[in-house]
Amino acid sequence: MSGSLRPRPLGLWINRNLRTFENKQTSPPEIPSRAISLLREWETAQPTSSDRSRPLPPQLLTQISSPSTIICNTDAAWNKDTKDSGLAWIFTSPTGREITRGCSHQTIVSSPLMAEALAIRAALEHAVSLNITIIWLRSDCKGLIQAIFTNQRSVELFGVLSDIESTIISSFAFFTHLLNQLTFENKQLAPIKILSKSIRLLKDWEHAQIKPPQAPNIPPPPFPNQIAASSTTVCFTDAAWNKATNEAGLAWIFTTRSGQEISRGCLYQEHVSPALMAESLAIRAALGHAASLDITIIWLRSDCKGLIQAITTNHRSVELFGVLADIESIISIAFLSFHASFLPRSQNGPADSLAKASLCNKTSVLGPSPH
Repeated sequence: MSGSLRPRPLGLWINRNLRTFENKQTSPPEIPSRAISLLREWETAQPTSSDRSRPLPPQLLTQISSPSTIICNTDAAWNKDTKDSGLAWIFTSPTGREITRGCSHQTIVSSPLMAEALAIRAALEHAVSLNITIIWLRSDCKGLIQAIFTNQRSVELFGVLSDIESTIISSFAFFTHLLNQLTFENKQLAPIKILSKSIRLLKDWEHAQIKPPQAPNIPPPPFPNQIAASSTTVCFTDAAWNKATNEAGLAWIFTTRSGQEISRGCLYQEHVSPALMAESLAIRAALGHAASLDITIIWLRSDCKGLIQAITTNHRSVELFGVLADIESIISIAFLSFHASFLPRSQNGPADSLAKASLCNKTSVLGPSPH
């Protein structure tokens, strides 16, 4: 079994879906065996290595070598000891003339492959902000390029690759669909058909999602005993976003139930749009920090009501799909007990101030571990 595929989480999801939607119970021995069977079927259905290494058709090479094509070279550096990474990308014309470049410092990065994926995501988001519509992505990470263009995702990279695919579909529709049609189906499509097909598929996907139930107008139930326990860590998150520059300051503060501060963190982030994405990135960063501090019982509090509802009802929009998938993955792996609730902005002052300071000073800081 490939190291990137883990049957246990898939088996748990299968069991939960059967119980939730079909009212069926699956015995514990059946869960891993069924998951392994499905994973093997999935791997069998993937393109073979010969399919993936097939040269690009001449029509595609002509398209990406046109004068309007922007070439994007990406790379990442990763520190194994600190889990810090440096992400970088350079945009050039087909003749090699540099157009612009960008770089970003990222904390709490799990692996060098994750750093490479984050570099590509940041580069594509930068390209979108520059209104680039035809792009040729180039990276020295061969496995990651194959994962992007064959839609083959490991568990670790699922959220980031979902973000990358969403950005490509929404912003580089002509190039991306041309690549897939020519490479795998040898079909030619007019640009207008490609664009309309992309929009239709996105609408079909959103309509297929389970709509969150309307919350009844009754007082919320008391917190579970685990949340009320003295060992619970309360996590306040917030984000500040600059619409003109698409920069964001992300912040979070950990406290005890009694309000005593345990630790805090902030992260300056570029190429973030819109404000709701900044709020979700703040929650993802906060939960990642909590996991690194070995916090296992956590109560997440945010003044972004729609985002809290999306997390608690598992309802994902196309825009936030990748980040919310990352959040769900961290919750399921790192915490024994998790609860999320909305709080008014007036009660989230310290996190709000920290987020604004991070944006203003362009700083990223992680607080120490609790003693």
